[in-house]
Amino acid sequence: MRKIFANRRLTAGVAIALAAVLFVAVNVISDRLLVRASLDLTEEGLFTLSDGTRKVLGEVQEPIALRLFFSSDLGNAAPQFRAYAIRVRELLERYAQISDGRLRLEFFDPRVFSEEEDQAVAFGLQGVPINQAGDVAYFGIAGTNTTGDTQVIAFLQPERERFLEYDLTRMVQTLANPRKAVVGLVRSTLPIDGQNPMQPGAPGEPWAVYERIAEQFDLRDLGFRPTEIPDDIDVLLLLHPKRLPDTSLYAIDQFVLRGGRVLLFLDPHAEADPA
Repeated sequence: MRKIFANRRLTAGVAIALAAVLFVAVNVISDRLLVRASLDLTEEGLFTLSDGTRKVLGEVQEPIALRLFFSSDLGNAAPQFRAYAIRVRELLERYAQISDGRLRLEFFDPRVFSEEEDQAVAFGLQGVPINQAGDVAYFGIAGTNTTGDTQVIAFLQPERERFLEYDLTRMVQTLANPRKAVVGLVRSTLPIDGQNPMQPGAPGEPWAVYERIAEQFDLRDLGFRPTEIPDDIDVLLLLHPKRLPDTSLYAIDQFVLRGGRVLLFLDPHAEADPA
């Protein structure tokens, strides 16, 4: 009986030892092979990045510094901001992971009268009052590249959470490619910039698509009937062109022949066309 009991104890000891070795081995393998693996369990898939974002992050060549400024006093005054700050930080860490470390993260708590507050102000972040004494708090991101270009999200609103990936990716893309592509706009009767050529005295609101293009690209106004397309135009944008003269058609033709790219939008039933 003693021999049987001793054998059982030996078997149990060996099994425990093997289990410990297996546990360590699994952790080592997971650490080396699954370092990039992640599982998004949020209800709306907040951390499942789009293919476009992954492409932008994969093409970053030079280091980019992203600085998250979040005042702990703001989190104490409004817990919803503290929860959102955690999500923002986790998403930034995911960006840095996918970029192979080319995105460098820094986190600051800009308290009142601190050096971190001075940095937030210098970057142009927006402060919001948190008490009757006039103290302000910050919750924004400042990004810089190796050539000194700066991009900021002045204040992160929880209401814009569904646009967070777009805002961050646009920031990274702008810093990774400081030179904006040049878009040449051939005008039409569509009032895309809020100026209606048929009613010059009645300005309106610019179209959202026009504002986005002007924000992300170097937008050049080529007028209604351009006679030449400059060589530095990367993309020629024609929105519902009508009755272009032969000189304009020839200029566009020559632009295309020398390798230029054209975005042409036509709508036979354009309700916004006043003419």
